[in-house]
Amino acid sequence: MPEQLYREILERMPVVCVDTLVVRAGEALLTRRSQEPQAGSLWLQGGRMRKGEQLAEAALRTAEQESGLSLTLRGVLGTFSTVFEASAHGDSPTHTVNVTFLASAEHDARPRVDSTHDDFVWWPLTKPTGNSYLDQLFVLAAKQPGGVDAVFTQ
Repeated sequence: MPEQLYREILERMPVVCVDTLVVRAGEALLTRRSQEPQAGSLWLQGGRMRKGEQLAEAALRTAEQESGLSLTLRGVLGTFSTVFEASAHGDSPTHTVNVTFLASAEHDARPRVDSTHDDFVWWPLTKPTGNSYLDQLFVLAAKQPGGVDAVFTQ
């Protein structure tokens, strides 16, 4: 899609995205974004959904592409709306509708960062991040069937 057309779309409507909370052994994989929106912030793996793609396919594609990990989807945590003041595609704010998934990684998983991130951290799920979206997801993940023991000790 031509860049100018995509900028016009961002100015006029929200974009459908998928986010994936990747967990292993009581920790969540957070990556530091190197580009807008959220440059310099810790965030989840995710991105825009492609036309014709199923939500779960998009979640696995974006999370595996950004982390370099082989993941297992565990379910949907919820659907959220986020508005960011910046965009990687111009000066307009970015409004996304995010379907957020929970996925597990192997206990010894070693992620790598892609070109949109410059670092990663395995963040304890019991420690608040100070980001209301991420902290809400940590709480929702703990409420999954079987709780923390079933989901976070994979």
